[in-house]
Amino acid sequence: MTESQSFKNICLIIEKIGTALTQKILTTNKLSENNIRDLFMCGIQSHNDYISTAESNYREGRTDLLIHDKNLNTEYVFEFKINKTIKDILKGINQITSKYQTIKNKYNGLIIINRQSVNISVLFIKIKNSIYASDLIIKKYYELPDEQKIIVKHKHKRDTSINCILIIYIFDNQL
Repeated sequence: MTESQSFKNICLIIEKIGTALTQKILTTNKLSENNIRDLFMCGIQSHNDYISTAESNYREGRTDLLIHDKNLNTEYVFEFKINKTIKDILKGINQITSKYQTIKNKYNGLIIINRQSVNISVLFIKIKNSIYASDLIIKKYYELPDEQKIIVKHKHKRDTSINCILIIYIFDNQL
């Protein structure tokens, strides 16, 4: 299995967990960011190929979720944000692409739990504008609203010869 395939497997797990959480809004809407992160961590941990830890010391801070592929000795960083403002989302993007990204990890993600009374398509536009306003060198940008995700292919900030992928999930948790 390649690093890319491993990342796709992790993303499938995340999509299933996120979709399940959006179907239990009355319960999950009361949970904190850390509680939601822990639910994702448990779901990933249930797969034998991965070890996941929360609030792990990593590079310049503490990542929300660090996922280690036991077979490839590869790590993936995922940040979680409860959508309060677009600044929170931009902070998550910057944490992943600047603070936590190393030469070794090219695949990372941001999981946004949307609790705002906002049309998801408006949220997609705000995220797109924020990404293009950031200092990322963007190669390709894909919006997949039906799948509640955005994929950003970009150059690594520390070594522009490295291509990276940032996947952003938006799980709607509005009451």
